Amino acid sequence: MSGFNNLREMNLDPSTEVKLSYSDGIDVVHCHGTHVEAAVEQTDVVERVAEVITTTGIKIEGEYGGNPLDSLRDSMLLDEYPRDFSGFADFVADVMRENFYDVECIEHHTEQYDYKRGFTTLTANFKTTIGELLNNNASHFTFSGWDASVKTPAGNLSFTVSAS
Repeated sequence: MSGFNNLREMNLDPSTEVKLSYSDGIDVVHCHGTHVEAAVEQTDVVERVAEVITTTGIKIEGEYGGNPLDSLRDSMLLDEYPRDFSGFADFVADVMRENFYDVECIEHHTEQYDYKRGFTTLTANFKTTIGELLNNNASHFTFSGWDASVKTPAGNLSFTVSAS
């Protein structure tokens, strides 16, 4: 049984907050100072975030509030979007890669093994509500692979979202 089915069966208040997290990382050579850029290019975190924030019908907030897509628009980073281009999520992902340090919705951390090698992890944290997730048919697929956490009367429910 998927985590979404568990949420549905628990009959929680639709306004209950759900925390969502996605992370991926790579082995890096950090001494050159290009390890974060390498992680951005070699993981799927940016694409997954772009897919989530451009999904219509789901209200997503960053970890500290605010809609990440609105933030990109307010920063005028999406002004060059060609209206005849059908892949808005792909365009947003490209913008996020090009302006990674300005976007501020993906955190990076590097564990240094020694003076030159390490592991860089990119992590995106968002929040929404149970109602938003359960009332959108695409959310099972959009958040597939994301970790979700919900406070319930019986304790915290944590699960990895599956596409089924």
